Amino acid sequence: MKDFLPITIQLSPKEGSILLAEAQKRNLSPDVFASQLLKNSIAQIPDFKHQAALDALVQLDELVSRLPLVDAVELARSSREELEQRSEFCQ
Repeated sequence: MKDFLPITIQLSPKEGSILLAEAQKRNLSPDVFASQLLKNSIAQIPDFKHQAALDALVQLDELVSRLPLVDAVELARSSREELEQRSEFCQ
């Protein structure tokens, strides 16, 4: 037996009438017709593109590799020295 996810949908009276009429035209039960409609709609949703995501990561890695290296300790030290010089100048 296949595993199914049971769902319940609420339709307006107009939508329900349309569903019933279309199901009868196709000689299907409303449940089967609604299931077919849903499956067709889901099939139209684009799949997540794993390769596109991997390609984007490669491009990001290439961009990052071109950035200059930053020594965080040296940056903090020079910022502190600059701040101290400013405070001495203001006194």
